[in-house]
Amino acid sequence: MGERMPHGALLVTIGVLAAMVLTNCLKDVVGKVALEGLDVLSVTFWLRVFSFVAVATYGVTQLPTVRAPLRATAVPFGMEVLHLSNESVFTAYLLLDVVGIALAALLYYRALQIAPLSLCAPFLAFTPVLLVPMSWIILHETPTLPKLLGAMLVVIGSMLMYRQMFAVGFLAPLRAIVKEPGSRYSLLTACLFSLTNPIDKKLVLMSSPAFDAIAYGAGLVVVFAILTTWQHSPLMKTFRARPKAIVAAGLLDGIALLALLVAYRYSDIVVTISVKRTGILIAVLFGWLVFKERDIRDRLLGSGVMLLGVLVLYTPEGSSWCWVLFLTGLIIGCVSIITTKCGKVPVYGI
Repeated sequence: MGERMPHGALLVTIGVLAAMVLTNCLKDVVGKVALEGLDVLSVTFWLRVFSFVAVATYGVTQLPTVRAPLRATAVPFGMEVLHLSNESVFTAYLLLDVVGIALAALLYYRALQIAPLSLCAPFLAFTPVLLVPMSWIILHETPTLPKLLGAMLVVIGSMLMYRQMFAVGFLAPLRAIVKEPGSRYSLLTACLFSLTNPIDKKLVLMSSPAFDAIAYGAGLVVVFAILTTWQHSPLMKTFRARPKAIVAAGLLDGIALLALLVAYRYSDIVVTISVKRTGILIAVLFGWLVFKERDIRDRLLGSGVMLLGVLVLYTPEGSSWCWVLFLTGLIIGCVSIITTKCGKVPVYGI
């Protein structure tokens, strides 16, 4: 990854990443509206249905790539003893991906339903930190120093979302995470994403964004159809309660998925997911503007430090800018924590 990207490819990468961030944020906003007071499993099923509609529509325009033969990749799961065909490897990865994403979707949508958007979204910033070792294990991508420092800064920024909690003690933000169900669910979602994101990229490299999106989307629809049937979920009642929000959130989810899968072709996995997580800045603003959520100043401060972390991820290895940006974010974080006023301890989750 030491070679410089051509100017045209760089513009395409920036455009794809920007579309991914925006659609992902809008999906969360509309999804929170759709989830209010409704059955999470039923809403998730409908979101997956309309997400599949979006990716299938795109797939129709990409029929040559959808029908393309599967390509070989590195040894599946890093185990040389496995001698599987390309089709078997793809199917195994797809099954793991679908199960992981299904669990992540239920956890995150439940978090959105019970907690503020500006509190849920920041915790997904832990994904790039966990992605560093997972990308090395699954994709054999050796982590560079900028990636490690950038991921570290993203985590520091996410902790600044709870800056006032440091007035109680340095472990207070961790206790807040454990105490708040929305935080716990979001953190578990980030853990699952750290497993599924490298698998997503593996699937894209074996096929194409269109092929993977259709296979992945169809798999999720089947999984949630089975779950809703098993639980006797009120599907039609749920859909009639808020049809416009459900359709919009589902379509945005499909578009965000396509943007993510296309981004994998132009960028490293850690960079792609870290840029995706910078959308928390927009999510925090939406939480304040749309849902009138509180404690926005600290969450914006944390988001700003996370943006510095993303810039660190993009700096070439050995560049002095890597350390300048990292130390800037680190100093902001340390000063913010040290200067926290005692006695002002907000109640998160309200």
